[in-house]
This record gives sequence, structure tokens and C-alpha cells, in this order.
Amino acid sequence: MNYFKLLTLLLLTFVLYYGQTEQIQVFAEGNYEEKHQSQDDKSLDDDFWEDIGEFIGWGAIIALGITGAIYPIRRIIKLNGINNFGIKKTCISIAKFLGKNHLFIGILTFLLSIFHGLTMYLSELKLDDEMVIGLASLLFMGIAIIVGVVMFKNKKFLKLKKAHTTLMALTLLTIIFHIISS
Repeated sequence: MNYFKLLTLLLLTFVLYYGQTEQIQVFAEGNYEEKHQSQDDKSLDDDFWEDIGEFIGWGAIIALGITGAIYPIRRIIKLNGINNFGIKKTCISIAKFLGKNHLFIGILTFLLSIFHGLTMYLSELKLDDEMVIGLASLLFMGIAIIVGVVMFKNKKFLKLKKAHTTLMALTLLTIIFHIISS
């Protein structure tokens, strides 16, 4: 829970700091009016929401990477030749942390993704193709979370693990496609 508080504090600090600063452009040739008039279609408020949305989106990607890191770390632990230099101990402690917090970080990733989508929509106020791709990835992630929560409560269903992993793979593919298209 301390990690969540730290993440929330860092996010709040970024939003407060970024919200208070203004970007002022100074041009040596005195063409301030020309540059300023070319930005009439986007106000500073739209730029603010877009920047916040991009920041939150990358935070969601990082949280998704942390959540998904449990699978390769568990594979590394099973390897025979990693007893050198305490790598196995470190991997086991990381796997325990990720196993304990996997559900929490997954839900945090989903919430960050929702906030990312809302802020990006507020910055443009229209639904583009890349936003539709983002919504598809959010849908896959939501279904994967529902399957994961059911699997967490009923550990007997091994088929749910395959469904959860497959849905998250689809989520990852659509997220990659979303990033490339934007």
C-alpha cells in the first residue's frame, strides 16, 4: 500500500507542478504574434490535457510492464544455472512482491488507462481511429481483469489462466498498435 501512496503523491506533484507553469516562447526576431496566432485551433487548456493524458498513458504502460513482469521472472527462477551472485534470491523476492501485488497493480493499470483515455478525449473532443484502438485495448484489459479476479477467487480453474494470459496478449498487441498509430 505504501507503493500506491508514493505513486499517488508523485502523480499529484506532477499535476500540480505542471498545472502551475506556463510555457512562454520568446523569439528574437519579434514574430511572437505569428507563432501565437498559429496556435488558435488548440488552446493552452487542450495542450494541458493532452500532456497529462500522455503522461498517464506512459504510466499505464509502465504499470502494465510491472504487472506482466511476473511471468518472465517465474521462468528465470526455474532455470538451473542462475544460482550465481544471488540472482535466484533476488528473483524470488521480486516474484513474491509481484505475486502479492499483481491484482492491485493490474487494477491500477486499468484505472490509469481509463484516465488516459478520458484526458486524451478531453483534449480533442472527438473520437479518432487511434482512440477506437485504445478503447479496444481497454475492453480486452477489462475482460482480462474480470477473468483474473474470478481466477483469484477460484484457483481451481486452470483454463481461466490461459484465457487471462490470452486476453492480456491481445491487450498488449492492441496497445502496441495504438502507440504506433498515434
